Amino acid sequence: MNRRFVHIKRKVGKLDEMLSYAGGLFSIIISFLAFFMNSYNEYKYELIVAEGTFNEDHQEHSIK
Repeated sequence: MNRRFVHIKRKVGKLDEMLSYAGGLFSIIISFLAFFMNSYNEYKYELIVAEGTFNEDHQEHSIK
């Protein structure tokens, strides 16, 4: 190794790596929550439709 030259190794983009890691983690969490929220909303919609359809007594009056 030559004494007149100094080799310096730096890693550029530490902030970029941190932001991309956080963004990827955030998108995974949002996707996971969106899947369960979509399932919950579909289930809740089916319950509302079923309640509106089958909520009658024998004389066909709505029961509330």
